[in-house]
Amino acid sequence: MIAATYMEWWEKEVKDIIISQYGGLKKANSICQFARQIRNAFAHSKINITVEACSDPIWKGLNLLEHNGKNLTDLLTTADFINFWIEFEEAELT
Repeated sequence: MIAATYMEWWEKEVKDIIISQYGGLKKANSICQFARQIRNAFAHSKINITVEACSDPIWKGLNLLEHNGKNLTDLLTTADFINFWIEFEEAELT
């Protein structure tokens, strides 16, 4: 349920804001890339980063690029994920 809610939130509310704010998804900062890769990991059942020429997806020192192919749930607890979501909204959407 969390994954579906997050993906819908990203697609309907966030993606266009980030594109507008940074002039494209690849130009967004590392926390935006982290949020984007969480969306992708939920959609593809694992971390699968193929994007080049953009900031590494980093939050609190966790670089998802270093964990390509792993399950997101092996890296983030539900509490970590919720804390990230709150922090991302405060940092990028307010």
